[in-house]
Amino acid sequence: METVNQQEQRHALINQRETTWYPEPARLALLSELHAIATDPARHRTRSIAIVSESNGGKSALIARYLYLHPPVYGKEAVIIPAIRLTMTDFPRVSDLSVALLTAIGAPGAESGTHAARMGRFVELARKVKLGLIFLDEFHDCAGTDGRGRPFLRCIKALILQGLCVVPVGTEDLAAILSLDSQLNTRFNFSRGRLTRLRDAGVVKALVMEITKLDDHEVTHAAVKYLLAESKGIMGHLLDFMEGTLLAHGNLKLESLRQYRPYMDVLDRVV
Repeated sequence: METVNQQEQRHALINQRETTWYPEPARLALLSELHAIATDPARHRTRSIAIVSESNGGKSALIARYLYLHPPVYGKEAVIIPAIRLTMTDFPRVSDLSVALLTAIGAPGAESGTHAARMGRFVELARKVKLGLIFLDEFHDCAGTDGRGRPFLRCIKALILQGLCVVPVGTEDLAAILSLDSQLNTRFNFSRGRLTRLRDAGVVKALVMEITKLDDHEVTHAAVKYLLAESKGIMGHLLDFMEGTLLAHGNLKLESLRQYRPYMDVLDRVV
């Protein structure tokens, strides 16, 4: 049985893992680009970015970081909401989306009225609160290519045509989904929003130091090289590997990493 101190250390490590943001250059650049899009003057043709990565690649962490950097501002006379995030797996029907949109910006009576009326009210209120970005996380799951997604695509297109900035977030399947609508297919930049795997051992070492709070000389090149090779540079897998090893062994030495590696069977399926 764990002692109170051991449990506190375990919880501290898990909390640190869940809240850690590492300023990897490409992700920093993407955050800046998203903010630029959100604050640009109104365009005749709204433009946005689609955030794409493989599973556990850091999409949700990036959204969380943006929301942290740009929180709502509640003034005496006005409310400003720079961004909202919806997880699309929560909505089996497109009518659920309009309720969630209104709820996300704090609208009273979010469930009242028809879906069309709710969408119209959301657009009106979104302008009042100067809503910058609408992150639609796990969009690939909700708007699949089996036909069920077409009502969602029409809903998203309606928001875009009203000048709101939608940021779909998901796997590479996003491209196929958005291509179902020729207008939507040209609205999003995929290249800028693609979260690639980490390749630089120096970047990984800095991340290890951030998580462990170890000094440069305490993090060996061999351990970093092994961690990078086994995780294939996928951000979430890399963090999970570190967390598991630290919880099991208390350090990130090469021997400890190798001992914990069999428990990371998810890595065996990464190509």
